[in-house]
Amino acid sequence: MLERADRFRKDKQTMESRILSAPGKQTRIGISAIRVGLCHRPRRVILLVLGIVVLSVADLVVTLAYLRAHWMMEANPIAAYLISATHSPWPLVAYKAATVAICVALLYRVRHHVAGEVAAWCAVGILAGMSLMWRSYSAHFDNPEELLTVQMALSDDPRMGLP
Repeated sequence: MLERADRFRKDKQTMESRILSAPGKQTRIGISAIRVGLCHRPRRVILLVLGIVVLSVADLVVTLAYLRAHWMMEANPIAAYLISATHSPWPLVAYKAATVAICVALLYRVRHHVAGEVAAWCAVGILAGMSLMWRSYSAHFDNPEELLTVQMALSDDPRMGLP
């Protein structure tokens, strides 16, 4: 433990000397800016986790809406199995809630570490990408006749939608 504290102190001194010896950086403002950035990491991760929850709920709502309207087939094999086996939205909701809860708990636990922040940004990026994909997917259904054609063509598939 003492060895780790010594290593941290040496790293801090090295960082301070680099900032103070840099041309035009003869003040300690750089050090305080680094400390402020480190202090705000847990808060940023918590905000990102809240974004993950909001985007996940939005993804679930849109998924359930399209499944009920028979406008899509679930691509996730676990979710597709839950839908086909139960014909109910509740197992899908429970599965989604469990996976998001595990993700949120892990990210909250590592919120003080750089890896936790990077993972949170990645998760938000993936879910934001999914939101853009949903927007693109829904743009294909602007024509009501097209909706009816798709729904009628796919209504015989047992993997499609919820009752």
